[in-house]
Amino acid sequence: MKRKWMLAALALLMTSGAATAKGKEKVCSGLLTDMRTIGVQLGDCDLNSLSSDDFKRVTDVCGEPSTIDDQNETKCRVWSIASVNKVMPANNHGYGARVHIVYKILKVEKK
Repeated sequence: MKRKWMLAALALLMTSGAATAKGKEKVCSGLLTDMRTIGVQLGDCDLNSLSSDDFKRVTDVCGEPSTIDDQNETKCRVWSIASVNKVMPANNHGYGARVHIVYKILKVEKK
């Protein structure tokens, strides 16, 4: 009987740890940009892992992402669930700043 409780407690710890390891709440703000080599970013947040529904929520409020050549500067703020320490290949996209991988959008507003 005691072993069943220990196994249940271990399973609970493993599942709760996996949920918190996925990400924490993060506010991303800045320019919504589409840099072809690394994808869509908002400030220091990588939006490439979003579902199509969440990405549509962002573009409905913020507009289409601008490219480096565009003069459109789309500024907005997004409350999200993002990973805290995950780093993309080339260890920080090669641009000097760590990025946060966004998994879920909670709220979007235009700046």
